[in-house]
Amino acid sequence: MVVSRLLLAVAALAGGAVAHLLEDTIRSNLQEIANVEAKKYDCVVNIAVRGDDGLTVAVSADGESQRGLVDGTPATPLSNFAWGSVTKMVTGVTIIRLANEGHFDLDDTVAPILDRYFSAQGMNITLTGLYGELAAKITIRQLATMMAGVNDFDTAKPNETDISKSTDPFRATVYKNPTKDWSPYDLMTLPWVANGTLEFPPGSDKDYSSTNFILLGLVIAATKNVAWDDLDQASFRPPAAIAAGLLKNTQFAAKGAPSQYSKLNAFDRTSYNGHNSSQLPGTSVSEVHGVFGGWTASDIVGPVQDIADLGYAIYGPRSETSLITPENISMMVDPRQSFYGFATFLLSEFTGRPTDPTPPSVDEGTCWGHLGATYGWNSVVLFTPGNNLSISVATNIETNEQATPSDAYCVAYNRVRQILARAKGTQKGPIQDCVYDASGYFGSCVCPDTKYVCERSRYGSMCRLSAHANQSYTDCSKSCR
Repeated sequence: MVVSRLLLAVAALAGGAVAHLLEDTIRSNLQEIANVEAKKYDCVVNIAVRGDDGLTVAVSADGESQRGLVDGTPATPLSNFAWGSVTKMVTGVTIIRLANEGHFDLDDTVAPILDRYFSAQGMNITLTGLYGELAAKITIRQLATMMAGVNDFDTAKPNETDISKSTDPFRATVYKNPTKDWSPYDLMTLPWVANGTLEFPPGSDKDYSSTNFILLGLVIAATKNVAWDDLDQASFRPPAAIAAGLLKNTQFAAKGAPSQYSKLNAFDRTSYNGHNSSQLPGTSVSEVHGVFGGWTASDIVGPVQDIADLGYAIYGPRSETSLITPENISMMVDPRQSFYGFATFLLSEFTGRPTDPTPPSVDEGTCWGHLGATYGWNSVVLFTPGNNLSISVATNIETNEQATPSDAYCVAYNRVRQILARAKGTQKGPIQDCVYDASGYFGSCVCPDTKYVCERSRYGSMCRLSAHANQSYTDCSKSCR
């Protein structure tokens, strides 16, 4: 483990010297972590951090993990990645900002907005015609919180226990038509989406559906009175955020193939549709347009630092560059929303830290952000409000378990938080590494000094971190089956 001896001198320094020394120490640690993770998963791994006082660090793994690049150029911290569903954060924030401006209320039904837009765009469809009469009750908020009941166009099922036996009709269709650009209309009207029924009555349940965020994209386009493919998805940024360089190297790939936006190749290593996931490097998706098929659900492309900065701008301390209000954030991350809030995953199990510490200890466990998975790419960006750290991890592979970004985040977050705690004098002992356990859909980050309790709900049983528990992760896992 690379923890510079210079860190011991941090307390004796002041101002910019401290920040510079910390950045150097964090960079060397993240570089080591990226290299280890890249070798472990045989892929490119990039990691970035954004914290208080202008802390910004980005690294890219070096070595043999860089094979498979489109033009042979080694990856750098500025390399572009496809971030998949991380796009939903942008779409959700855009909706919130438009609501704050008075264009609509989050509890307005979407059918009147969308039906007028469909008609104006020459689409001979209505929301109830696609999804049944109950679709008239769907609200903007229900779309953004995965409570609308609209069927998902994405037929991948990463939560299944044996993906080798799973079919993925949309993936198969995309790969058979690699140069097709998928419009919102194409996706909304797929037969398994527009079958005249909802999965459940709006507001009665929760299930992840990327179709929801295509519909939200159309709400935005309708509000701005533009065609879907003329929508500027970066227009949500206020002038101060633009001036500060937020998403300055980021694009939105509504059309085209990944090779048009990134020099990185990317590989599908899943087992869907009988694919051999062990045949490396995997199926290249660099020329597959359907990687960006979700539009406002999954088309953001950029480097890791831009995305870490995005997480900080959304959830971090309020400033002139902030994107939304504290009240908006509270609504997005309402813990009563279970695993998914408003355009936001609630993923405290990724940190390996308890969310209920005894004062004066700080809550280092509460964690918000988004997973990003699309064909050939896996990523994550997460923000921890207890220490104001936004960390992003991007990779150029998609696997059955989608474990690579979560694994790298678990190790990176806990290394960085301890480096900062030692610099502040709030941690005296040695730095301890945490490890990632891939069991379960989301997996868990396991730290040597944390304890667990088994919690059971309608979503199943799960070992939860608690400052007041007394079981190790291993013991809890045995008793929680």
